[in-house]
Amino acid sequence: MGDTDFSTQFQAICQKATVAHEKIENANESQRRTKVTGTQGRAPDPARHQVGADTGQGAVPARWQEFRDRWRSHVEKVNSHIENSKADLKASGAMRDAGTAESYAREAIQFALEAIEEAEHAALDAISARAKANALIS
Repeated sequence: MGDTDFSTQFQAICQKATVAHEKIENANESQRRTKVTGTQGRAPDPARHQVGADTGQGAVPARWQEFRDRWRSHVEKVNSHIENSKADLKASGAMRDAGTAESYAREAIQFALEAIEEAEHAALDAISARAKANALIS
């Protein structure tokens, strides 16, 4: 490779790192501005779980009305529990995915830092070797 302008090559690394830094900062700022809306989905519809047809308040004996009301309440609680369980599972999976992504990002950044340090040493060694070679030739 004939190009020995290591300073220019390192400048390219700095420029790429600056662009990456700006993208990350923009993503962080965007996330800070975004409001978390909580769990998604809709509340259970008690009308879906109606026991028998509505025949009017006065036509249904009081104990049957009480039974229907208790049953509707029970169904609503069960549906609410199911929806909450689904939201918990989604949140748990999202938290696990976020942790994995963050761990990978930390490792990639550490690898990049070590690669830059290795490139720096290699470039300095190459400059030193070239200087020695030039001194021996002169």
